[in-house]
Amino acid sequence: MKRCLIVSIDGGGTKGIYSLMLMQKLGKLIYNQGLNISYLLKGLFDHIIFTGSSVGALLASTLYSLVIKNSDFNELDRILNFEITKIFSKRSWGLGIYGKYSSSHLKNFIDQHICEEYNDSISLIIPCYNITDEKIEYSCLTKNDNISRSLIDTSILSIKEQILASCSAPSYFKPVQHYNIMHNKDYYYVDGGVTLNNPTAFIISAIIGNVSFDNLSVLSLGYNKSLKQIRYDNILDIIKLMIKAATDSRIDHEIIKNLTKRFKQIKYMRKECIFSKDRQPDDLSKIVFDESDIQSNNHLMDVYDFLIAE
Repeated sequence: MKRCLIVSIDGGGTKGIYSLMLMQKLGKLIYNQGLNISYLLKGLFDHIIFTGSSVGALLASTLYSLVIKNSDFNELDRILNFEITKIFSKRSWGLGIYGKYSSSHLKNFIDQHICEEYNDSISLIIPCYNITDEKIEYSCLTKNDNISRSLIDTSILSIKEQILASCSAPSYFKPVQHYNIMHNKDYYYVDGGVTLNNPTAFIISAIIGNVSFDNLSVLSLGYNKSLKQIRYDNILDIIKLMIKAATDSRIDHEIIKNLTKRFKQIKYMRKECIFSKDRQPDDLSKIVFDESDIQSNNHLMDVYDFLIAE
């Protein structure tokens, strides 16, 4: 039986860190059993696809890089405690499209931690938004021709530029600028989460007719955000509602549930961190979650059982 795993991570700034911490705890759980999570995943699945938008692109790329290097995920301790928090620590003097924060720490993190290697058993797919042509574009690291052919709008950016662009949330980081020599003009790229905060549904739809598999396991990680938190007293509130609706992962969740009903070989799990109040994407006030918080919702064991189940 040929098995494929998709690990998809939502955007959301510091709220998305929950997803990486959940995988960190999963790595420790498996390590305590005398096993290496990277070897375990590659032993369980014939092919693994990592994908994510916005900060999810950064986190999915980090996990991809660890798995391709056969890491046991212990490195995530340092990444969570020291590296991620630096991203929102350096203010930019720029205004408007240049954003609140300098991209220097973000670029350094990508250069230091993201691997550009690829092999037959693992792929990375990252979306970003081309604001010049007004469309989502994709970059991928894969040796699977069927996966690369399934992505219609491919980006001219390198994978590291693509990750940086997908993390470049408007007003927080400046857009990525790239000169296209063929068209003799500059193109600008921003956060993939602008129109595709949760890329899971798209990735499933793109590969399902192009990649041969007997069983597709889909693990979607993110956070819950409620549209009910918004009041509709004026035009600004309505604009906020439209922005939240465009990036609401629950919409994608409903699409995926319909896909799983149609294609019986798809096994789907969605895990979310639920915040008591709405938080800004750069809010560092409670970036680290206790292990007990994750286990209290049975998230850790649920994900473990989901991955190892035949």
